[in-house]
Amino acid sequence: MNVETLVVSAQTGALLAVGALLAYPVVRYSTNVAYTRGMVLLSAGFFALAASYGVGLLVETQVPGRALSLLAALLGTAGVTHFARPFVRIDGSAGFDAGGGMGRTGGEERDEPETDGTMGGFGDAKRE
Repeated sequence: MNVETLVVSAQTGALLAVGALLAYPVVRYSTNVAYTRGMVLLSAGFFALAASYGVGLLVETQVPGRALSLLAALLGTAGVTHFARPFVRIDGSAGFDAGGGMGRTGGEERDEPETDGTMGGFGDAKRE
């Protein structure tokens, strides 16, 4: 057993452990996990990546390992997409403008504080 085989075996074991640690809460506490589909997809991506490492060690040709790596990348992308979906807008509207950020349209300085009509502080919570 050479050093490369030892390192790839350790990486494969680590990927299997990460996949299992991601899958455990979904299996055990599925009612309490917010993004179950995203967690399952990420876990499957880690398992597919570990399989591609294992196949790379066992098979001389690179085609099966690369196919599993592609599958792992697609599963990981799908999992991340499930997490990011509430925060990404595809319709072209922007949450922040390019001028000054956080609602400002230009880079000019303002003396008065910016408000959006809401009140703040503990006095408003008590209605004092």
